[in-house]
Amino acid sequence: MTAETDNTRRVRRRRKAVAIAFGVVCVIAILWECFLTMFSDSPWHVEDLRQCTRIEIEYQPSALEYLEFFATNPGLLSQDEREYLQSLKTSTLTDQQLIRSIAGALSRLSYSVVAAGRPDKQAYIKVRGYRDDACVASFDMYDSKFLVTDDGRTFELHTWLDLSGCVPELNSLRLRRGCAQRLLVPFPVT
Repeated sequence: MTAETDNTRRVRRRRKAVAIAFGVVCVIAILWECFLTMFSDSPWHVEDLRQCTRIEIEYQPSALEYLEFFATNPGLLSQDEREYLQSLKTSTLTDQQLIRSIAGALSRLSYSVVAAGRPDKQAYIKVRGYRDDACVASFDMYDSKFLVTDDGRTFELHTWLDLSGCVPELNSLRLRRGCAQRLLVPFPVT
């Protein structure tokens, strides 16, 4: 009879331990869901951006200042290229594959909320997504690292997002910038 009682006690203890473990897992799941809900204040509406028929990228003050590397390394551009970039104020994307690519890149980004306000930078881009003639998404991007919504919320991106690769007019310059940056970095001595 003692063996049966010991066996019954063990079964009860196991059941109790399983119930406690299940309860702890449920509490953790609920807390995790609350955490995600609290911090799901996405800075952009990716779904809205995916449904856009066009995206306009407005360079402030111009594409030359936005592509800061060329502004600080003037020898990498011809005079005609500098003038072209200085005059380029807006790029319009209508290629649906490019639009989906930008929306996909934005949806995969991780970010941190930072203090309200805009970064202290003169050059930035304003990105607006349109469905037909209605603007459905809009934000400013500074240094490909900070995203500021129209209502003033500022987000620091954990990964660098270079939209110049999506703009056909700037893609060749982006590739040239990459080559120049690699050449300007000193080689390690072994």
